[in-house]
Parts: sequence; structure tokens; C-alpha cells
Amino acid sequence: MNPATEGKLRQFLEGFLDRQPSFRVKIRERRAKKRKIHCASCDTYSESCQNCGADFMWAPEKGVETAIVTDLLSLAVEDAFDVAILLSSDADHIPAVEWLQARGRKVINATWAKHGFDLKRTCWASIELDGVMPLLKR
Repeated sequence: MNPATEGKLRQFLEGFLDRQPSFRVKIRERRAKKRKIHCASCDTYSESCQNCGADFMWAPEKGVETAIVTDLLSLAVEDAFDVAILLSSDADHIPAVEWLQARGRKVINATWAKHGFDLKRTCWASIELDGVMPLLKR
């Protein structure tokens, strides 16, 4: 996601959606870490780009998926929702979605086009954010 789109999404989530009744928005930052890349052909590791010298980085999620599933399940047990909107493409959510839907909850998947097909298929409905993002304004 480009920085401008990310900024608009954050503004919508924190500035508008989190302030609405029945909504609870949590955003967890991913912290980048240095990464070594392995070349299987020559069996060498590299820590930076040979063209520009920038370090290779990766951003582990650090429990974000677990926190999402925990929130979904605990809110369902509290009878806090009938319909949840899950903003993710990660198939790791499928067992939780199946559990929720087997108990009468509906889960709508909000994600980008051409991502998360298995999760989309499992959810009750899906929304592709690509076409919606330009419309998000405060």
C-alpha cells in the first residue's frame, strides 16, 4: 500500500470509524527489522541492495493475527456483534471465521482485489477496498 493510501485509511479508521457507536478500531504498527537474503544459486547471504546499499528489511506482524482472532471470538462470546468486518487477506483467519459463522455471526471480508481469495470465499460477503479508497474522506 502506498503511503498516501495508508494515510487515508488510517485517517478514516481512527478519525471516523473508531468514533462511531459499536466500533472499536485497533491499529498495530509493524516494526521493520534487518533481514539477510539467501541466494540458493551461489549459497551467499546479503544484507543490503547491491545497487543502492539500502538494508533489506522485513516487518514481522508480532501477534497481530492472534489479537484479531482473540477480539473476534471474545466479542462474539460477549454477544457484541451480529456482523463483523474483517480487514485482512490472511487465510489464517479462516478457522475463526468458520467458527463464528457456524454460530450465526456474519463476517464480511474487506481486502484488496486479487488478494485473500480463500478468506473471501469463506466469509459471508466481501468488499474490495481498491475502488472504495478514493471515496474515503473525513
